Amino acid sequence: MPHWYLDPKGPTLNHQRQQEEKIKTCAGITEWYNRGVDSSKTATRYRKGACENCGAVTHKKKDCLERPRKVGAKYTGANFAPDEHLQPKLGHDFEGKRDRWNGYNPEEYRGVVEEHKKLEEARRETKKLMAADKAVPDEDDGESSSEEEDE
Repeated sequence: MPHWYLDPKGPTLNHQRQQEEKIKTCAGITEWYNRGVDSSKTATRYRKGACENCGAVTHKKKDCLERPRKVGAKYTGANFAPDEHLQPKLGHDFEGKRDRWNGYNPEEYRGVVEEHKKLEEARRETKKLMAADKAVPDEDDGESSSEEEDE
């Protein structure tokens, strides 16, 4: 090893190494955007600066996605829409932006599976009832039919 590497008293090459303060931190795999609206905080009266159409504070009238009302929530004082979630700023890396399963919540899909199970069970029950109705034969009194007598 050359002697000038042992004890550097002058300038070094640290400026060519990655600096701690410049390292970018990316969002974790569990972080994702909030879904839906926060219906627990629905307004009861019009708030200054809110949307004149629906009454939500998170947007203005020109940005409102609700159908334009004949008389807006500002003037009626009723039927206020809940405020939308303020979405976090997520800094995903190259793969995180393109990950199609990012933000997937299996708990939400469990409700869909339960709904399908209920529908399948109801379908089976109706099928059993239909089969039971068809299985009951017409009552036969043992006499010949009236059609033979007509001939």
